Amino acid sequence: MAVLGEGSGLRLASALAELTIDAADALVTAELLAAGRPLRFVHPLVRTAVYEQLPSGVRFQAHTRAAHLLASEGAEPEQIAGQLLAGEPAGDPDAVRALRVAAAAALARGAPETAVTYLRRALAEPPTESVRAAVLGELGGAERIARDPAAVVHLEQAWQATTDPVARARLASQLANVLLFTANWVRSFAVLQAGLDDLGDRDPDLAGVSW
Repeated sequence: MAVLGEGSGLRLASALAELTIDAADALVTAELLAAGRPLRFVHPLVRTAVYEQLPSGVRFQAHTRAAHLLASEGAEPEQIAGQLLAGEPAGDPDAVRALRVAAAAALARGAPETAVTYLRRALAEPPTESVRAAVLGELGGAERIARDPAAVVHLEQAWQATTDPVARARLASQLANVLLFTANWVRSFAVLQAGLDDLGDRDPDLAGVSW
């Protein structure tokens, strides 16, 4: 529960700690946990002490396991992402997928900075080559909304790594927009023109918006 946080369900906390429910109840008797539900430590300092006594490697693994357990329980995407942020990158495609879903949820609630945090963690996982360009594009898009200057770098990388003409045109439109706001007008026009050239007549509506 030191890893999952206050209010964790008994079954979930027991599964993470690999304890029986009776063993978890024994912690109440030992006055480590408060009686009643939801589960909570008798004092925040107890939780901190228990958490800090865990070796860093054990903590990282516990957070990763917690993320998988939460996912199996259908937990909210950002709750799962919070556990992944506290864990260590391990090249796990499921972690990348969960972080991307959480980033979309953060954007939907108007929190682009949080989405950026999730997507940077997804990039550090790292993603497989087949989805790396998509993660870069999502990261650059979130950074653009958050007015983060790193948007230029990540959108450029995504654009260069993408082969689908329509996807390239969408990325070019975003990149050109960021470049325009950084007063790099020549580069902005060149990127936009390249995107339109890639697009051809595949998507007239997108071409109109981009121009």
